[in-house]
Amino acid sequence: MEYQDLLYFLQHVGTDPSRLIFEDELTGIYNRRFLLNYFRYKVPWDSLEAQPLSLLMMDLDHFKQINDTYGHETGDQVLVWVASLLKEVSGDEGLAIRYAGDEFIILMPNTEKEAALQIADRLLQRLHQEPAQLADVDEEFRITFSIGVASAPDDAYTGKALIQKADTALYYAKKTGRDRFANAGKIAPEDVFAKTALYQLDKARIAGRKIQLTRVATSLRKFSKRQSQFLIVEGASGMGKSEFLQTIRKNLAQAKILQIAVSGKPQEGLRPYYLTTNIIVEIMNQRPDKGAEILDELEPQEVNNLCHILPQLGEPEEVSEQEDDKNQREQIFTTLVHFIPKLLNSRSLILFIDDLHLSDEATLLVLRQILLRGDIPLFVCGTATDIRPG
Repeated sequence: MEYQDLLYFLQHVGTDPSRLIFEDELTGIYNRRFLLNYFRYKVPWDSLEAQPLSLLMMDLDHFKQINDTYGHETGDQVLVWVASLLKEVSGDEGLAIRYAGDEFIILMPNTEKEAALQIADRLLQRLHQEPAQLADVDEEFRITFSIGVASAPDDAYTGKALIQKADTALYYAKKTGRDRFANAGKIAPEDVFAKTALYQLDKARIAGRKIQLTRVATSLRKFSKRQSQFLIVEGASGMGKSEFLQTIRKNLAQAKILQIAVSGKPQEGLRPYYLTTNIIVEIMNQRPDKGAEILDELEPQEVNNLCHILPQLGEPEEVSEQEDDKNQREQIFTTLVHFIPKLLNSRSLILFIDDLHLSDEATLLVLRQILLRGDIPLFVCGTATDIRPG
């Protein structure tokens, strides 16, 4: 037995062994191991309707600043004070748990969502009224929480799913300003797209693609803040790029956000806007009106410009003698740059393009201009064969 282990053992002689396993050493409340065991052995997952379970997940707002400004000893005092407050607020029925770092949970057996929301509100009110009491610190510490609330069976049917739902609600509470609680059942999917997408990506097990998955996850976080992204996965032919893209699509399918997939074609690369045509058709097909409302709003000249790349709209009119080909190309380009955001109606779009290196240049210019304009959040994720000389 190592010296530190022996010392710890001697310090805890006579202590209930279960406490050594399930109690957080710093704060004295339950730990993550306790929570997972409780889920496994204590929760009647097959009879949740009769015995609902609620979970509040929270972490301290700007806790890193406390550690950086006052030191980790003061930070530890804050965590101990918070744990004491959680035990008091949760009452006899609730279970206060230190989940990780400055992240805490109150587990509420036999408690429905509405009662859990009231506890979350009561906790925030206590924090507003009562500063943290710390030794060796003269000034008052005003602590705030962001809290996510989820319940089973309302939001989940397993312990893992319940934690994820509460964590997603916590993410939303932070995203919308901190010092508040959020109800997992009242959040629009598009508002927490990045969090749910990252949970889905965590499930992906793609050999040799850890770096690419990390890049996708980073881009998704920025995209969730309405920052457009352009990401290319490169590699030699036959190295699984297309399979990687399909796996990403599959794992993001549950995220309620518009997603479109197109592919570059070697025989089409010299035809301007061939890929733009496919993108527009896919967007129109996902609209209930197939784009008819937006088309009706366009000027006749704009519709005529679209006829050059959308044959289903009819034959384009002949170019007049006063117009040259360059002017016509500019009009088509301008119409497309305005038409696609109108079709999307401010919705975010994830655009998967397999074999991006086979795209036509005109399509890439349209996508570039839409990205620069910033009218809509656009995430382009494409694959390309690395054709650079070895």
